[in-house]
Amino acid sequence: MTLGFRDTWADISLDAIEHNTRTTKAMLAPSCRFMAVVKADGYGHGAAETAEAALRGGADHLAVAFVDEALHLRRSGITAPVLVLGYTPPHAVEPAVRAGVSLTVFTEDVLAEAIACTDRLAMPLRVHFKADTGMTRVGVTTPEELVRLVRLAAASRYVQTEGLFTHFACADGPDDRYTREQFAAFEAYRATLRQNGLHVPLHHCCNSAATLRYPELHLDLIRFGISLYGLLPSEECRPEGRHLQPAMSLRTRIVSLRRIPPGCTVSYGGTFIAQRGTLIATLPVGYADGLSRASPTGQRAGPRPARAYRRARLHGPDDARRDGCARRRGRRRSDALRQLWRQRSARGRSRGADGYDLLRDRLPYRQAGAPGLHPRRAGCEDAERAAVRHSGPFCTRKIPIPK
Repeated sequence: MTLGFRDTWADISLDAIEHNTRTTKAMLAPSCRFMAVVKADGYGHGAAETAEAALRGGADHLAVAFVDEALHLRRSGITAPVLVLGYTPPHAVEPAVRAGVSLTVFTEDVLAEAIACTDRLAMPLRVHFKADTGMTRVGVTTPEELVRLVRLAAASRYVQTEGLFTHFACADGPDDRYTREQFAAFEAYRATLRQNGLHVPLHHCCNSAATLRYPELHLDLIRFGISLYGLLPSEECRPEGRHLQPAMSLRTRIVSLRRIPPGCTVSYGGTFIAQRGTLIATLPVGYADGLSRASPTGQRAGPRPARAYRRARLHGPDDARRDGCARRRGRRRSDALRQLWRQRSARGRSRGADGYDLLRDRLPYRQAGAPGLHPRRAGCEDAERAAVRHSGPFCTRKIPIPK
């Protein structure tokens, strides 16, 4: 989406992503590799640009969810190792092989297609086997099943076993027992491979939360996802995540200011009732932009230089929300509002809503922090479209405050 005529957009700091990569990697053992997860269009920050920033910060590998995302990185000129973390159907194996993308494997049919495809093309393919230790989504479920698959790969001329991994379900929670149980189960898979004389170079299990909270579980590689963008998975990660810088600021402009008398209700359900004469600002942002309609009142909207608090329920997916505004030190709210993003995302979950809500693909955005300004998005290849994006609503304007 180009900036177009929207008065709401996201500012993205690629410098913050580079910083988060560099400072987190400095916390790892020298032998531990850093995998930057840039799935879902880089969590809404732009996949290719985010990948480039992470690589500048020292990332060793990249990860995505699907083959299509990996192919997009290759088309963008990124040659670094890329792992597809999710399921790859057999018909998508050949494009991955041709692009030099590593695949996650946990079923025999996909591995059989990988062996046949690489033999046919005479091209190598690196695979990571996934073990399910308690997430209960995908992965082999017994050590014996893993041994059979690794042996099939070892018999292939071109399929190379590069890694074995699992995924923690509760690493961001207050209780570490389930994470410890999952790691013990993962250790059983690793021990079975050793007992059968099978070597796998890279073992990994740590997501963002586990990377921050459990340094003793880092093994050979960590997968840094949500925290690459400066977000804490939970409050439990706060002490170890102090170095992270939020990469996204959601900005919008006031489109209407009006004064309402005491007793006046605002928006659907009349959920806000003015207790006194109140100045109300309407912001052109709704729940389709990632703001939860169920969020409570009292959230800080953060205009510069004043403050604003959420007063009423959101209208609709494309409609406005209203905030009660207050003057501070006699200064006027007139231009861009720094929305909930920077204040809320760095704190992780807030009153049942967290920063993940705002990682959407709907809002236009501009990026800065790479060499020069990058006002483009993944997939925006036309120079004219990029120019339109760059010429979006960056200038400020004043709105008269009703008396």
